[in-house]
Formats: sequence, structure tokens, C-alpha cells
Amino acid sequence: MNVYYMLDPIEAEKSKGAGKGRRCLLTPITSEEAVATKHPIVKVISSEEFDKLPLISDLSMDFIRSLVEAETNYVDEYLDYVIGSFSIPSKKSNLDELDTFAFYMDEQMLIFGDDTGTAAKNLSDIADLGVIGTDTTSHCLYVFIKQFLVDDVVYLGKMEDEMERLEEAMLAHHQDVGSGIIMEYRRRAMRITSYYNQIGVMADILADNENKELDHEQVQAYSNLANYADHLAARGESLENYGLELYQLHQTTIDLAQNSIMQTLTIVTVILAPLTLITSWFGMNIILPGTQEPLMWIALLATCAVIIAILVIHFHRRRWL
Repeated sequence: MNVYYMLDPIEAEKSKGAGKGRRCLLTPITSEEAVATKHPIVKVISSEEFDKLPLISDLSMDFIRSLVEAETNYVDEYLDYVIGSFSIPSKKSNLDELDTFAFYMDEQMLIFGDDTGTAAKNLSDIADLGVIGTDTTSHCLYVFIKQFLVDDVVYLGKMEDEMERLEEAMLAHHQDVGSGIIMEYRRRAMRITSYYNQIGVMADILADNENKELDHEQVQAYSNLANYADHLAARGESLENYGLELYQLHQTTIDLAQNSIMQTLTIVTVILAPLTLITSWFGMNIILPGTQEPLMWIALLATCAVIIAILVIHFHRRRWL
């Protein structure tokens, strides 16, 4: 089902006349109202309908279809319009799934080709905000992109808290943390960092204002958006590095456990070595001097006990026991 909105100047501003720069609301409208209105409109259509838009017939169908299916955030400016794609990692699936869709923007229309419902949900959230700023499609696209990032500082903070709890569990040895869990956090950080970098590039391209369609305030808004995306990307990179540190800590914990086992085996081997020598010497099938004496076996047992005591005391002083 298609969704339509109008960039509706608020009542207090309507008396100032037509033109750019008026504050507005993103107001839901019907398809008939979308055809009749003179205000800029925003709509969400299916990817199949987006492929057939006459507005972009000069572009090849293969390119348009690739935008709808692209797993990247991309924008390209043409003389009278802008076209691009979004690929939004789903936080509900730990960023494993991507919501991909394309968009077209000119001075009068902002159109999303989306089968996932992501664009419609984001526009609904924006409409609930109330006044969104100027009544231009470029500003609406800016708000649309920013809305995707609004809660990401909190999301990254929660992700960092989860990683800190893993670190505490490993240091306290009260939870068996597998390397797969740690690497999954690092992969999530890598995916979301790539996403922020792409959004930052998109905002930079739009801020360049190659076709001189944006005013100074809009250029500044996109520049600020690029800086914000870069800030989030830097936070994501720090989580990537944190994930690598956790993996190294995990490997160190494993190495220490293996060293402890090898140390125990070494101690046991060293203690048993002289006892093994004595028993093998007197266990040979030959008669050795004194083996027939009853006190000889008492002497051997005493010797073994003394050897064990000396080695245990030695290892204890070395803090190996």
C-alpha cells in the first residue's frame, strides 16, 4: 500500500506567501490530494512501481533496479534531481538483516521505492514529531536520514555495556565466554561503522551542493549531518578495537589455563621421575646388593618420601603450588 505525505506550511506561516524556507508539517494525505496539491509531496511506493517511474526514464532499468536492491547507502546528483539508495541495518536482528530501498528527489517530490516498510515507518515517526523545518524536499530528506541516527548513540552505549559485561565475566572466570560471541560483537561494530561511513559520504555529497539547489542553511545542515555520522563511525571503530581487545583477552585466558595445566603436569612429572628411576632400578630382574634385607624397603620408602617432600617444598617456594 502506497503512502503519501504533503510538506504543509504551518498556518502561522501561510500568510507569508509561497516560497522556500517556511516551517512545515509532514501531513498524511490521499493519493488524490497528492495529485491536486501544489505543495511538495513525499510518497512511498513499491519497488516495482519505482522501477517504472517516468521521471527517471533516462536512466537504465538495470541501474534503477540495482538501486532498489543495493546493500549500500548511495547518492548521485543529476541536473534536476537526486537519486540514491538506503541500506539500513536492522537493530532488531543485531544488524544481521538490511532494509534496502531506493529514493528519487526533485524540487517537488521525494519518492521512496520500498517493500520493507522501513521508509513508511520512518516518515510516520517524523510526522509525529510535528514541525520539521523548511518545506523543501531536500530538508525532508535531511530529516529522514537524521531520524535513522537519532537513537544510535544510545544503541552504541548499550552495545559497549554488553561488551564490558563480557570482559568482567572473563576476568572473574565466572562465565565461559566463547570466541564466537566476542567476534559477533566485533562484526556488529564493523557493520554499523561501515553504515555510518556511507551515511557520512552521502551527507557530504549533498552538502557539496553541486547543482546549487540548496540554500546556505541546508548545506550547513547536511554538513552537520556528515559530522554526526563521522562521530558515530568513530564510536563504532572504537567498539571494533574493543572487540579485538576482548578477543585477545579471551586468547590470553585460554593460554593461561593451558599454561596452568602444563605446569601441573610438569610438577607431577618431575616428582614422579626420581621415583620412577628408583622403582625401575630395583624392579630389574636381577639381584642387587641389599635387596634381600627387610630394612632396604623401609629405606627406599623413606628415600621416596624425602624426595617428594623436598620437591613439594621447592615448588611451593617457587609458588608453583
